[in-house]
Amino acid sequence: MENNNRLAAIEAILERTAIEAERRNAEAERRNADFERRYAEESERRNAEAERRNAEAERKYAIEAERRNAEYERRNAESERRRAIADLEMQKIREAQAETDRLIKQSSADFDRRMIKFEKTMGSWSNNHGSFAEEYFFNSFENGQQNFFGERFDEIKKRVPSMRRGFKDEYDLVLINGSSVCIIEVKYKARPDHIQKVLNKARTFRENFPDYAHHRVFLGFASLVFSPELENRCIQEGIAVIKQEGGVVVIHDEHLKVF
Repeated sequence: MENNNRLAAIEAILERTAIEAERRNAEAERRNADFERRYAEESERRNAEAERRNAEAERKYAIEAERRNAEYERRNAESERRRAIADLEMQKIREAQAETDRLIKQSSADFDRRMIKFEKTMGSWSNNHGSFAEEYFFNSFENGQQNFFGERFDEIKKRVPSMRRGFKDEYDLVLINGSSVCIIEVKYKARPDHIQKVLNKARTFRENFPDYAHHRVFLGFASLVFSPELENRCIQEGIAVIKQEGGVVVIHDEHLKVF
């Protein structure tokens, strides 16, 4: 009788253990199912967010690309306009020079009369020559020639006037980036007395523009007509020589120094 009772107790314990194991298995399966459901939902949410961000990035990229293309086209159109103006000025100069040659061949009596008129217009032609030279070199730098002197210049300014601390001066072309400034004096025909004028630009610029006190200052001399003697003088002084050769702008800057 006692053995039967022990056997019944053991069987009862085994039955309860089986029921508990079955309950725990069912709970584990429920938790696994719940975890897989939440994992799937989170994965779907993250994928949707990633797709949304990619779409937004593509949209912004398209807008920026369109803006840059429009700006590029605008600059090209402006460069074409300036080139056309420069060509027109050059044609006017050729016509003026042709007129000069024609006047020289006139008879002496007619020559005296016409020379009076010619001298009155020479001042105007001289100014036109200087303006043409400035526009010519400005357009050359504007059309992709800003990367020189071993640096990339982000900004180019034309005819920058200044009068601070008593230094009255004007800078024909000024190229600027975050660490350097290049001051370029422009003349239609270079003369020896221009060299000192170019050298003075560094001193007056530093005085007139203290915001660029920590920038390196380079000097350049641009002219459509350069003599070999003047080029050598610029090289000795550490000034860049910028001139026209074969219809293109050539820059000699191997000898540059910081002023």
